[in-house]
Amino acid sequence: MSRLPVRGPRSRIGRVRAPARASAAQRAAERIGATVVLIAAVTALVGLTTSGAFSLAPDGLRLSGARFTSPAAVRHALGLDGTAPVNLITLQTGPLEAALRGLPAVDPVRADAASVTVELPDRLLVSIQERQPILVWQVDGQRFLVDVTGTLFAALASGQPDPGLPIVLDSRAGSATLAIGATIDPSDLAAVRQLAAVTPAFLGSAATSLSLAVSDDEGFTLDAQPGLWHAIFGVYTITVRPPTIVPQQVQCLSSLLAGREATLAVIRLAPTTVRCGTFTTRSAHPTASPTPRPSPSGAP
Repeated sequence: MSRLPVRGPRSRIGRVRAPARASAAQRAAERIGATVVLIAAVTALVGLTTSGAFSLAPDGLRLSGARFTSPAAVRHALGLDGTAPVNLITLQTGPLEAALRGLPAVDPVRADAASVTVELPDRLLVSIQERQPILVWQVDGQRFLVDVTGTLFAALASGQPDPGLPIVLDSRAGSATLAIGATIDPSDLAAVRQLAAVTPAFLGSAATSLSLAVSDDEGFTLDAQPGLWHAIFGVYTITVRPPTIVPQQVQCLSSLLAGREATLAVIRLAPTTVRCGTFTTRSAHPTASPTPRPSPSGAP
C-alpha cells in the first residue's frame, strides 16, 4: 500500500509585514517637539550671551609680558576702557590680538607677539612680547627706548631709573619732534652702536665714564668724565661721511690718549692717510694727532 507524501507547513519567508506608516498626528507631534527643543536651545544661548555671569570681571584682565606697555594702553587697545560690560561668550579674540600687535612696544616680528585667551567665567588672559631696547635716546629731558631697528618704542617716566643702557644726549633742533614710533636715521644708529661700545678701559683712559652726545654744531661727541677731554667725531651720512669710519676714529683717539691724556682738551677726529685729525691741549695749542691703534668690538 503506497503512502502519499506529507505536505509540510507553508514557508513564511518573504512575507514580512510592511511597517505601518506614522499618522499625520504623530508627525505633527514630532515637529512640535523639535521646535520646542530648538526654542529652548536658542533661549539658553541668548541667556549665555546676556547673562552677567560671563561678563569680564573688573579685575579679570590678566596681563603678562608687559614691561614697557602700561595696562591702561593694553585695555585701550582691547576696547576695555569703557564702562559697558564685556560678555566673554561672544568675544572674538582674533581682532583683539591684531590690535595688540599695533602697540608701539610690541615686537612686530615675533609670531607670538600677542595672545588673548578667554577663561570662563570672567577672566581674559593677555600675553604680549615686546621689543628689546639697546639704547636710551634723550631729547630735552625725554628719554626714549630704542630697539635694534632704531625705533623709539617707549618712553621712560620722569624719575624712572635708567635701565642700564647706553644713553645718547641729542640736542639737535630737528630732534625736538621725536616721539614714540619715530625711527632714528640709519647713519646715526650705525654710528651710535659703535660709539656706545667704546669704554675707558679700551682707550686706556683714566676716565670713570664716557658721555655720548650729538649736536648740530659738532655732530657726535664723547666726553671723558670727570672733566677730562672732549672728542668730536662729527656728522655721518651714508654717502659722504659714512659711519664705517668710526673704528678708525676710535683707533686715533686711543693712540692720542696714550701718555698724554691729562694734557688734552678738545680732539677733532678726522682720520686721513696722513694723520688722525687735530687736538687742542689745555694750553690751547692745536696739534696734529698720531696714527691709530686697533678698534673696539662688541657694539650694542
